Amino acid sequence: MTKQIQNSKFKIIILFGYLVIWLFVYLPSAYAQDLSLSISPPIVEIMIMPGKQTEQTFSIINEGLDGYASVKVVPFTPEDEEGSVNVIDNPNFPDPARYENWFALTDPSVKFGDKFFIKQGEKKNIKLRISPPADTREKDYYFTLLYEVNNQGTTAKIGANLLISVSKDGKPYKKARIVEFSAPKLIDSLGKLNYTLRIENTGQYFFKPTGTIGINPLFGRKEIIKIAPVNIISAATRRVPCIKEEELLIQCAYDKRVLIGFYKATASFTTDGEGKEFFAQATTIALPFSIVFAITSVFLAYFLINKKSTREVDLAG
Repeated sequence: MTKQIQNSKFKIIILFGYLVIWLFVYLPSAYAQDLSLSISPPIVEIMIMPGKQTEQTFSIINEGLDGYASVKVVPFTPEDEEGSVNVIDNPNFPDPARYENWFALTDPSVKFGDKFFIKQGEKKNIKLRISPPADTREKDYYFTLLYEVNNQGTTAKIGANLLISVSKDGKPYKKARIVEFSAPKLIDSLGKLNYTLRIENTGQYFFKPTGTIGINPLFGRKEIIKIAPVNIISAATRRVPCIKEEELLIQCAYDKRVLIGFYKATASFTTDGEGKEFFAQATTIALPFSIVFAITSVFLAYFLINKKSTREVDLAG
């Protein structure tokens, strides 16, 4: 009888273990399906004259379970210096109402916020008409097309950013300022030489910096690293990375072994590859602190050991 009770307890423990595994592994996986959405393209850059109109097609996919979808356009503002944005999805915010007549859905022909059924794995094309009024002020306007799916009380959202430049001649004037171009003033020869580049957009139109950082060491050949052409929207400052192999964003850094001497770096760029060129410089002195410390430690250890040996000989004599 005792053995049967023990077997029953063992089976209960095994069943409980399976339940825990199912709850923490399989259930979150299924739940994650409810929240799986995609939208393409994720960002659109549009140049348009006041009073004109254009259309942009977006592809939306529900990669989770069946649900009811809706789309709407809301403004966004810069959130930080890494390129993140703050989407203003607030019905009480007054600004969206000012731009309601800018946008319309032409396919499907539903109003913003209206629900339409979308199956799991289904792909739909959304055509958005954009038409700023004739009296629109010439400058940039930033919005996000929000795609939302609701399934049994669970809501998922994803957005595509719209960078709309309103210009009469299609040649907007772009302005910039280097807020910071810096590197360590003093560095150990065995250390890493990194650079920080922060650029402010002081104009009313977004741009991409086109340029390089040239590094001239006291000994060795000049090194050139390419500045990443990331979007910097108006009234924003962005910490700009560098780029490798035309697509990989990396930390701006000297890629060679740092030796002794001066390292003079010059950052230079233009806005979208044209117009005024902006410059800034940073100088670093590299000294072999680690090597000196290691050599000093070896000599000190040798001196102490030699002194101890000499003292033992004297005592023995």
